[in-house]
Amino acid sequence: MVIEFLEKKSKEIADERNEIFENIENLNVVIAENAKFIEYLENSHDSNVDIFSPVVVSSSDDSRLEELKSEQENHINTLQNLQIKYNNLCQEYDESINVIEIVKKHYNLSKKIVDDNISDEELFNIRLLEAQEYEKQRIARELHDSSVQTMTSLVHKIELCTKLIEMDPIRCKLELMVMSKTLKDVIQEMRNMIYNLRPMSFDDIGLDVTIERALSDIETRGVVHTNYIVEGESPKIKQVVALTLLRVIQEACNNSLKYANATTITVKNIYTPTMIETFIEDDGCGFDVESYDSKIRDDNSGFGMNTMRERVYLLSGEIEIKSKIGEGTKIHIKIPIKEEKQK
Repeated sequence: MVIEFLEKKSKEIADERNEIFENIENLNVVIAENAKFIEYLENSHDSNVDIFSPVVVSSSDDSRLEELKSEQENHINTLQNLQIKYNNLCQEYDESINVIEIVKKHYNLSKKIVDDNISDEELFNIRLLEAQEYEKQRIARELHDSSVQTMTSLVHKIELCTKLIEMDPIRCKLELMVMSKTLKDVIQEMRNMIYNLRPMSFDDIGLDVTIERALSDIETRGVVHTNYIVEGESPKIKQVVALTLLRVIQEACNNSLKYANATTITVKNIYTPTMIETFIEDDGCGFDVESYDSKIRDDNSGFGMNTMRERVYLLSGEIEIKSKIGEGTKIHIKIPIKEEKQK
């Protein structure tokens, strides 16, 4: 189809754009580290250099200084060219998204006819695959934006330390101490990510306390105040149901933080023998639900909202999202349950 071809080309542009952006980030780190080393070598010629960091100046230092300056000039030129190319690709990507939006409007009717011919089982499988793919994309994005970028920076710092280890052992030691702390932070990030993939607390303390902890983690960021209310006695339900509900609540809260500028988020669970009703409400800026559903976005915000719906539908549940601009957002979820039998 034309749309598939356009989306494929748009993805290729986006991938190239993202690769260039990563190269720009890495090059910025190299330029910054080189600037520090050039400054260090230039200061080594100063008679007033810190007596606590003795440096022996040699002809090889002068040669290395000139070499670094030449490299730095090349890096800066490369960076300027990459930035120009990145800006052009951003413009191309925006244009491709606009073209896809126009084409999709023309194909809406025929696409609906095709969708109507898909069986319920096929539609279920498609939705399941889409939900899985979104999770993979989310995890990949989090790894790339946090751990991978940090580890890349550490590689450059290690290279710097190999240059400093003989010339300035004291500064080398300080850099290693900073790297040690950074590595500890990365390890903690990875632990948090592993915990989010499968919260261990489900096995020990159940759904309600796990939700409370998730909301407390959001509140510790110092951006919003959270409330959690429970009515009724929590039944023993299948872990996949509990985990899915937790994911939907987390996605709704993340949307409130990222897009709604909310100051308060309230989550309420009402338990009955046959159903869980969940209410999620924030006091953020709100949005137009209808136009939001139909609008094509390139920041994955709409995909997150769709994934919430798919998760609920896969549990044979219902979800209703109400929002108006300036009046916050209310989400009402109903999930039928059957108590898990004790073995």
